[in-house]
Formats: sequence, C-alpha cells, structure tokens
Amino acid sequence: MIDPRIIREKTEIVYESLEKRGFSFDMETLLKVDENRRRLIQESEKMKNIRNELSNEIARLKKTGSHPQDKIEHLRGIGKQIEDIEQQLKTTENEWNNLVLIMPNIPHDSVPVGHNEENNQIVKFWGEKPAFDFQPKAHWDIGCLLYTSPSPRDRTRSRMPSSA
Repeated sequence: MIDPRIIREKTEIVYESLEKRGFSFDMETLLKVDENRRRLIQESEKMKNIRNELSNEIARLKKTGSHPQDKIEHLRGIGKQIEDIEQQLKTTENEWNNLVLIMPNIPHDSVPVGHNEENNQIVKFWGEKPAFDFQPKAHWDIGCLLYTSPSPRDRTRSRMPSSA
C-alpha cells in the first residue's frame, strides 16, 4: 500500500506510475475521500478533547458540592456527537481502504515501461528450459495429489487437535 502522504503530496508521481502500469484509477475520488477522512479524524479528536475538559470541570464542581446537571446533559450530547462522527469515520475509512488497496505500488525508476508480456525484458536467464513429452500439471493440482495443499474437504476442518 502506498503511503497516504505520498498520495496527497506527490500526486503527479502517483499519476505517472499508474500510467506506466496501464492502470486506470480515479485519484480525484481517493483524494476527496482522504480529505473527508482527515477532517473527520480532526473533528473526532476535537470533540474528545472537549469531552475530557468538560469531564474534568464536572469533577471539580462535584468536589465543591455543586451539582452541574446542565453540564452533564451537555456532556451526554457531546458523547452522541462523537458516536456519530466515529460511525461516519468508520464508513469513510472503509471506503478509503477499499480504494487504496486496489491501487498498485509505484514501480522503481529502473523498471521498463510495458503493458504486456512482450514488453518484458529478460535480465538474467539461468539453466535450460526443460522440454517435456507430456503436458505438465499446475502446481495446485500437484499439491492436491501430494496432500500438501488443502483440498476442499480440508478447508472445512481444522488440522489442529481440539483443545477441549
């Protein structure tokens, strides 16, 4: 995953890397979601700070023998506001994560630009490519035959002994 600061501060580099990879991605949506996420985090932290200060003030007033019922009600209202903001933040962070997780990494400058297998460069070739007189099987098929890869039946059962 790309560092969010790089996405915000070096947007042109991210655009170029997406273009090099031939990947189409809506960066504007990601930047808007990121801006909204950051705003909600700031709002949440600000409200939590107000709640803490108000709680301390209520504690001081109770020590002096006063019953600050209006401040307690205000504190409850702030708690509801924090819950609402946290819910919005959770939704926004899920949306942000979904967008960021599909974005490919930035390739190194030494990586050649290409959009398909024909554009790849062979940097090093080791050994000889074997020639078979049969059709080789895929590694997942061989794994199932050798019991080293989980079969559909194994996925439903645990391989570890029960602790009970």
